[in-house]
Amino acid sequence: MRNDQIALMDAIRTATRVVVFSGAGVSTDSGIPDYRGSGGQYERYQPVYYDEFLADGEKRVEYWTHKASVWPAMREARPGPAHELARALADRGRLQGVITQNIDGLHEKSGLSPEFIVNLHGTNLEVECIGCGARHPAGDILDPLAAILSGGAEGSGAGRPLAESDVPRCDACGGYLKPATVMFGQSLKAGEIARAEAMLSGCDLLLAMGSTLTVQPAATIPVVARNNGARLAIVTRGETPLDEIADYRIDGGVGEFAAAAIAAIR
Repeated sequence: MRNDQIALMDAIRTATRVVVFSGAGVSTDSGIPDYRGSGGQYERYQPVYYDEFLADGEKRVEYWTHKASVWPAMREARPGPAHELARALADRGRLQGVITQNIDGLHEKSGLSPEFIVNLHGTNLEVECIGCGARHPAGDILDPLAAILSGGAEGSGAGRPLAESDVPRCDACGGYLKPATVMFGQSLKAGEIARAEAMLSGCDLLLAMGSTLTVQPAATIPVVARNNGARLAIVTRGETPLDEIADYRIDGGVGEFAAAAIAAIR
């Protein structure tokens, strides 16, 4: 084990108020591709902006086609080592909270209580109505759409592209439905930002894993923690803009590191 990793393991063992900041790299071990890397989702689907979704039927179809195509993998994905590390810290009373950029719901699937989780960009585990705000389990809406694309519930038939008539609408008010995520062009929810700020208060170690730390305003969170006096640890592949202010920097895979960290705190 490298000296820098040994030092970080010691920091994790002694920290009592850890905040985990997680990005897409914590979920690649669970089979969910990231967005910007080679083979990422942006190579296949360009983002649909919120105002486009509201104004353009073709964009709504494009958006739901993307969501339905990745839904089976997201539905079946199971937590990886980084999610289990956060849960292990919580079980030992040393987790202040998890602030995640991810929308895959894997922190919830790990058994971590929702009170510990701030989903900055929302969650794909629920679908919401733009009109009245009603929420539904994502599978109720996305399972049928994924079946249309694949040709049946088991994906054994001849599928077809989604049409505008397939775009789901709310039974209560007729408004358009969308996954309960923050789309491009939407602002982060003030309530979630306030919860994140509360978690950062008193944090003694901010453990940023699997994030490029380039997406704003989320990428300011490690800076806030550092300015509040917390030690900053960054574990991800490749350089980040915050490497120079990090107290600990591991350039490598998140899964291997997280598995070793779980063993260390036990």
